[in-house]
Amino acid sequence: MEDKLKTAPKGYDRDHKHIDLLNSKSFTVYHDLTTEEVTR
Repeated sequence: MEDKLKTAPKGYDRDHKHIDLLNSKSFTVYHDLTTEEVTR
């Protein structure tokens, strides 16, 4: 079962082009870091 809202969030139209992301209750983002960025 996906953890999503049943309706569009307040202030957003249900046919918004990114409604699939807006309806998510949570999501994960990642970004690869270089060794230099990690050891600053």
